[in-house]
Amino acid sequence: MRELIALMLILCLGAASPSFIAAQRAYDAVRYDDAEALLYRAANETNDAKELTAIYELLATIHLVRNRDTRAVDAMTELLTRVPTYVPSADNSPKIWEAYRRARNAQLAAAQARQLEQERAAAQAALVAPAPPPPTHWYASPWVWVGVGVVVAAATTFIVVRYANPSAPDGDFGPIELR
Repeated sequence: MRELIALMLILCLGAASPSFIAAQRAYDAVRYDDAEALLYRAANETNDAKELTAIYELLATIHLVRNRDTRAVDAMTELLTRVPTYVPSADNSPKIWEAYRRARNAQLAAAQARQLEQERAAAQAALVAPAPPPPTHWYASPWVWVGVGVVVAAATTFIVVRYANPSAPDGDFGPIELR
């Protein structure tokens, strides 16, 4: 009955597509496969929001009658994509409302995921590679100063040893005989 009212509403407000009228008749005759094919064709023939609403609601109803809940949600998602302001009427069945809620939640989750991805991409684009460290000079290396310390220590040791014992004559090597 609700579908008949939707058909009358479409006929009163504007010319419905012939495919939609044929799909409505096929639905009423319980020829769901024919109705489904005609509804998809009708959806491609129109951009009128009221007609699209009737088409996709009927398509979702067919899917729900045939226990294809996922496809009903897909039909509602497509309806929400093409008519973003769509909200089911209060007299629609709870299953249509559930398909609508699931489709709306999926759309919101997808929108949030897209926004998060955009923010992540913007954050990565904002990151600038750190500047390379300034060139180090030869005297900045600790090994240079270790070498300088060794040379200074060796020179100091040599001077202390050489001049600490003045009693030893030059050229005296101790008890070792040199030949």
